[in-house]
Amino acid sequence: MALASTSNLRPRGGGPLRAAFVGQSTFFEACSLEAEAGIAVGIEARFFEYRDGTPIEPLIEQLEQFAAAITVIFRPEIIPSGALHDLPGAVLGFLTEPLPRRERGAVSHSDLDGRLRDLKRIDPLNVDRVITFDPLIAKAASNAVPVWRSLPLPVADRFYRPVGPPGAHPQALFVGRSTPHRERFLAEAKADDAVLHMGFGVDAAHLQQLIGEFDVAVNIHNEPYPTFENRVCLHLAAGQLLISEPLSPTHGLEPGIDYLEAPDGAVLAELLGRLVHAPGLWQDVRIRGRRKAELYRASRVYPRIFFDLQADLRTKPSARPGAGRSQQAVGAA
Repeated sequence: MALASTSNLRPRGGGPLRAAFVGQSTFFEACSLEAEAGIAVGIEARFFEYRDGTPIEPLIEQLEQFAAAITVIFRPEIIPSGALHDLPGAVLGFLTEPLPRRERGAVSHSDLDGRLRDLKRIDPLNVDRVITFDPLIAKAASNAVPVWRSLPLPVADRFYRPVGPPGAHPQALFVGRSTPHRERFLAEAKADDAVLHMGFGVDAAHLQQLIGEFDVAVNIHNEPYPTFENRVCLHLAAGQLLISEPLSPTHGLEPGIDYLEAPDGAVLAELLGRLVHAPGLWQDVRIRGRRKAELYRASRVYPRIFFDLQADLRTKPSARPGAGRSQQAVGAA
């Protein structure tokens, strides 16, 4: 993905374009554009904490004071109805949760049905455009809100590291809350002491520290249905060898080339066991995965999204009342 021209993103009168990122930091700070990386591409970025069920008024006050030209809302369905109707600038919702798929042979699961019910809480007039992390759920999502684009959640620049030499005693890291599916998948590897499982609540700073201590990372779905987790891109960006349950969609990643695929816990344990005896066995996969991760770098992805968003809103204005009204005049076409 080519970088957008930052000159086209700057507001009239000069200075960086302001972009706000809103969500639960535990999950989404690692997917946002951070301040230092933003300034390098002409964007003044700031993250604002908001969790489902907390009072919305403090957030609205902070956003109005920051006066962003573009506000990105992770999980816009948790924002109370009407809360963002009058927010100046453009509001971009990012759908981050798996949903039921409509294609033939799609897996049905109560967890997916529950997430679809949550999405139906969304107020379409709180957002100007919506992105979903998975194109295969766009049809289901569009029953609640129109979908503009689909792309994986970006990775904050701070997580990008060069691929280091393989350690002499590799151990794998899995970050994610415990579920029955995950525990069954990890059981054999845990019995071999081949994987460290860090549960729910690892924030961006702690995660950055953790991934620097492990050469290998594991990705397992929350439940036994296909999806694509944001940690996939993050671990590749960090230069780790990724072993993942089969991904769907793959977003351009190739199993056996960019990452290793483990369809079940026995294969995972077997792959980790081979690394014990030959730590550098899949060093070429680490290198290829790290190269592919550049496609997801936040400072590359967000300028392009913002450029396209502004162009699209000029062509087809939003019905949201506050759209286009901003204390920052957005660059001319």
